[in-house]
Amino acid sequence: PLDKTVYTTLIAGWSRTKQMERAQALLEEMKANPSCQPDTLTYTTLIAGWCRLPDMTKAQILLDEMRANPRCT
Repeated sequence: PLDKTVYTTLIAGWSRTKQMERAQALLEEMKANPSCQPDTLTYTTLIAGWCRLPDMTKAQILLDEMRANPRCT
């Protein structure tokens, strides 16, 4: 079963290969699943990927979303 660890690992893999749209799609899939919400590690993995492209606008959007997420402290 896909859990937070598996999702975050897949997101990291897509991020390393600069396939950020795929990584972002997994984040959206996670957010749609109440039992598998993204955490700080998930967000920072994605933020780092967007920064490597670089797409600082998308990185900033995720940072703002992470700050608003009560699971991310």
